[in-house]
Amino acid sequence: PRKDDLLEAELLQILFTAPHTIEQIRQEVGTDDFHNEATRELLGTCYDLCDHGLLPELSRVLDALECPHLKSLAVWLDEQAAVRKLADQLAQDAVNRSSEALDSPTAGSSTEPSLGLVRQVLNELKWRREVVRQQASRGQVAAQLDTSSGLSPELRELLERQTQFHQQRAMKKLPTSL
Repeated sequence: PRKDDLLEAELLQILFTAPHTIEQIRQEVGTDDFHNEATRELLGTCYDLCDHGLLPELSRVLDALECPHLKSLAVWLDEQAAVRKLADQLAQDAVNRSSEALDSPTAGSSTEPSLGLVRQVLNELKWRREVVRQQASRGQVAAQLDTSSGLSPELRELLERQTQFHQQRAMKKLPTSL
């Protein structure tokens, strides 16, 4: 499996394990952020259930699906979440966030909060979205440089976004503790 497929599968495992995370996930990730057709359809089904006021519990997702291959994938993802003890990990993340919230009222605290699994997966998906956008804009810059005699406002904006992207990418590769 590709890294992208694994990332999408992990987000679906989180949804099946902790359906209450649907609103947080939906605010940050759309179906167009999924590259794999099957996982994109499963995410869309979860969002459709949410639109009808239902949490995307596995049984509801299975009832909403018609394709046997998608049903099999959903069951397999849920089984993998159980093997990985994802529910325990998400519960531990919640405990960690609670204890960090109790410890953080001190203004001079230098400890950084640990990222929970949901946040890590969302951040990775959002980063992937930025990488795709940057790759698309790279072609736009090259095309405009070939046809333009100077820097248009649009080209300047594209170059500024690319510069910002590369700065973020460089920071992402730096160790978190120096």
